[in-house]
Amino acid sequence: MSETHTFSSALTNQFLFAASYYRAIFTNTNGKALSKTIPFTLIPEGYATGGDWDIYQGAAGWVGGADYAFPQGRNVTGYQFVDDLSYIRGKHNFKVGFTMRRDDITDYTSSEHNINFGGGESIIYDQGDFAAGYSDVWAERFPLKLSNPVAMYVMGAYLQDQWKPVAGLTITAGIRFEHNSNPLCRTNCVSNLSQDFNNLPTVTSTAYNSLFASGRPRAFFSQQNIAYEPRL
Repeated sequence: MSETHTFSSALTNQFLFAASYYRAIFTNTNGKALSKTIPFTLIPEGYATGGDWDIYQGAAGWVGGADYAFPQGRNVTGYQFVDDLSYIRGKHNFKVGFTMRRDDITDYTSSEHNINFGGGESIIYDQGDFAAGYSDVWAERFPLKLSNPVAMYVMGAYLQDQWKPVAGLTITAGIRFEHNSNPLCRTNCVSNLSQDFNNLPTVTSTAYNSLFASGRPRAFFSQQNIAYEPRL
């Protein structure tokens, strides 16, 4: 939806509003039944680590296929609005504008690797481990919720002057301000490293849960709130 309004020969304004919604949830009708008999996907990954016994044929070649990856997907509601004002005075054409775009996302990533649906991943890197009955990597989620609401937005504003001092010359000067939000999970579903990766302790006696900061509402510990972008 847009509207352009002419206040006078020197002053005009254009307003735009747009919104969208889509739903993309992918499920596996066999996943829950299979999880009661084979609660994981068995993935031989010898070639991934330089081995020579990988029987990789894509998910079709794995025991359990890609069951671990379902259900997955997201529902997204998005909306944005833009407003631009133009004012001509003498040899100057002043412009100012503002925009905002926001997405509200219901994300189903936490449903993947769930033992109650398609199960986890059992990854084998070494044929000897497999023969001895060992799994090299096990991946499973223990979600508090099967989906989580995540919100993010961007905002921008600008001020610009197009100056025509003589007939054959136009000088444009302006500045733009940008703000990207810190992605927000309303159910405190975000986990991050507890400190800078290079400063994390590497000794094996370090408590595993001390390496992570979980239950966080926002994705980043800190960020640049406003970017300044001058232009000439």
